[in-house]
Amino acid sequence: MSIIGQSVTRVDAIGKVTGEALYPGDINLPDQAYMKILFAHRPHAIVRSIDTRAAEALPGVIAVFTAKDVPVNEYGLIVSDQPVLCGPGSSKPHTDRVRFIGDQVALVVADSEVIAAQARDLIRVEYEDLPVVTDVLAARQWLDARRGALVEGHGDLRPEHVCLDGEPQVIDCLDFSRALRTQDAVDDLGFLALECTRLGAPSIGEAILNDYRRASGDDAPPAVVRFYQSLRACVRARLAIRHLREPALAQNPLWRERAEAYLGIAQQLVEDGGMP
Repeated sequence: MSIIGQSVTRVDAIGKVTGEALYPGDINLPDQAYMKILFAHRPHAIVRSIDTRAAEALPGVIAVFTAKDVPVNEYGLIVSDQPVLCGPGSSKPHTDRVRFIGDQVALVVADSEVIAAQARDLIRVEYEDLPVVTDVLAARQWLDARRGALVEGHGDLRPEHVCLDGEPQVIDCLDFSRALRTQDAVDDLGFLALECTRLGAPSIGEAILNDYRRASGDDAPPAVVRFYQSLRACVRARLAIRHLREPALAQNPLWRERAEAYLGIAQQLVEDGGMP
């Protein structure tokens, strides 16, 4: 522990700032193969088909890989929410969609870099383009359309805050902050429905939302509900993870289980296709 309080030079610092350190792309080995990636070059689309026959037939091509060739077609920093390759044939739902121009659709491995590039350009992909939001103002339009649904609500509406002894009563609202209580009614009720789902009663949550739709005349689009719910689920997961950082709670399995449950719900909301 003698280095505590001292300035220590990183062992790799000089090599990186002088350019002497080698990155994987700088390393060449005898008889190595070369790979090229076919990117989507589309911001939002469904990959309907990928024809790799011409690429595979090119002399010098070793292999061409698409989504159907990836056994576990998912990765991510915290939640595995991104496909390795986008396209049809994967066992993971909705990995046939590209969501930005840098999504990877196919890989070509060949004897030379030139051949790999030629083969990549021979791959034919059929896309079905999907709607794209191209600027910040357009992205706000759906929120602006919801402004009429903003109400002074509860702010933290969960099953434990609803008393059903006699006439239903909602208790323990965020009375310390009017701003936190003022939100889209669908956000407040969607959180209650989310908690019902987590506790094993999804039908009750759905009934609450349907009753709101009938009583208010607000159609509450499913994509909006799922957007709010996925955001709430991620926030609750983050709160649970923060509890795990406290020494007194780190060994309590409750918070790990709760974080995993919320992250699982958020991922399911996306995979169900309700998110844009």
